[in-house]
Amino acid sequence: MKNVLVCSLLVAGVISAVPAASEYLVSINLATPEQVYDLGSRNVRVVAQLEDACLALLRTDEFPLLGSEFAARILDAEPGDRLYVLVVPKRGRDLNRASLPGTALFDDGRVVLIRATEDDIPDLNRLPVELTRLALEPMVLTGSDAGPLPEPRPLSDSLVTAIVATVSQDSVLGFIRRLQNFRTRYSTTDSCRNAVNYMVGRLQDYRCDSFYGHTYNSSYAPNAVGVKVGRTNPRRQYIICGHIDATSDHEPDWCPGSDDNASGTTVALEAARVFADYDFDYTVKFIGFSGEEQGLYGSDSFSRQASRRHDTILGVLNFDMISYGRTNRDSLIITGRSVNPNCTPLVNAYCANADTYTTLKFRKDMISSGGYGSDHYYFWQRGYLALWGMENDFTPMYHTIGDTIAAPGYVNCGTNNIPMCTEGIRAAVATVAKLAGAHILSGIEQEAAAARRFELSQNSPNPFAGQTVIRYSPGSDASARVRIYDLRGALVNELADPGTVGVHQVSWNGRDWNGRPVVPGVYFYRLEGNSQTPFRKAVLTQ
Repeated sequence: MKNVLVCSLLVAGVISAVPAASEYLVSINLATPEQVYDLGSRNVRVVAQLEDACLALLRTDEFPLLGSEFAARILDAEPGDRLYVLVVPKRGRDLNRASLPGTALFDDGRVVLIRATEDDIPDLNRLPVELTRLALEPMVLTGSDAGPLPEPRPLSDSLVTAIVATVSQDSVLGFIRRLQNFRTRYSTTDSCRNAVNYMVGRLQDYRCDSFYGHTYNSSYAPNAVGVKVGRTNPRRQYIICGHIDATSDHEPDWCPGSDDNASGTTVALEAARVFADYDFDYTVKFIGFSGEEQGLYGSDSFSRQASRRHDTILGVLNFDMISYGRTNRDSLIITGRSVNPNCTPLVNAYCANADTYTTLKFRKDMISSGGYGSDHYYFWQRGYLALWGMENDFTPMYHTIGDTIAAPGYVNCGTNNIPMCTEGIRAAVATVAKLAGAHILSGIEQEAAAARRFELSQNSPNPFAGQTVIRYSPGSDASARVRIYDLRGALVNELADPGTVGVHQVSWNGRDWNGRPVVPGVYFYRLEGNSQTPFRKAVLTQ
């Protein structure tokens, strides 16, 4: 490993051993976290706050701003468009510093800053580390004051309880399994793009007002975004999110990522499903970020654009790895910043709702700096409140092809605790319901919404023997039919319900047009009329 540090001591405004350059990336020692506000008041461009130091950009004529109070060290000259990555060893894992590619510029024993190239990212992904690309832009210094979150209309406990009760372990497991079964969700692959398309399709199914892929880099899969626009104050918004991409020691071809991070993405998917028949006072966004494993590319871009638009984001609930927990270690860590910004109100809201509406075991962790490595980070950097939910009992299959679903309590896997994951999602759903002001559509609104829908549900039971039920909404399309196809694409049967408005229901008994039994196996069906839905899979057994 190359280790080239250019050092300079700054005493009484005098600079020594400074290479000729117009701008420098420097580290500045901090005696207390609060000293960063003094630097901000001096117009020093702080780009990241570490445990006992901060990173900043200084032009040659700006070094005197530090006065005699701060000791600085030059890390690199002319940072420009160079790629810098903060590398943090994963909890409980040792990191061999000599294995790091690139050039190490700073190492305080907890975080290493390296100057890297894009070619170094796959090598870093194979190590037990979290990566955060260093954005060379000033962070927002907000202080430690934190008032209460704004309150929408009050919700009854009975309504919140009813909403939380619709979070389903079967649905949670189904989402994690479906995402795992893409085989790879490495951000640069077509398979990851397919996973994003799948999520966008589900967000459409769950009646988001808008649903789209947010493209930020043509080499990477887009972010998957669903939006439910607030009916009272749409400018105020909450975000519930996780990263949809994955990596492993066999990237890019095989990255199942059940725990990291199909489990976190499932929080957004299951919440969208649960809230399908609800509106909100404030806008709610359901997001699956990509590019997280390469250094938070997707969330960096999304939060930067939000900041430039001056979006009013009241809170971000980010979940990353919440499905691994052995017996007596099955809990989550809920992390928030206490300064820059002070996320205490948001963290307290989640914890209070977890206590009230779930059986989730958790530990609150308020930090004054750090917290790198997941999609909450750049929301913090831009002054937005955010929390990070993560498992306490850390999977040993982190960033390996072993990050897959296994039996409850199994050790060498990624996902072994769906009940814990489900309780974490229930707490998130309760929090969003109360903070964003969820309210069920009125009877008139429901009827109008049903008349507009053109959607198809998964058959139940599935797999099935004998008979299965398929529910669908044809909207205003009287010609809509459920058509069933075999693996060759041949039409097997066509089913229709002569109902009028709302949800229709048909049954398939495993027979073709002529009433003859078809052979057991895999069949596909979709709703077809003036438009059509994506295919769904039905499995007929003996």
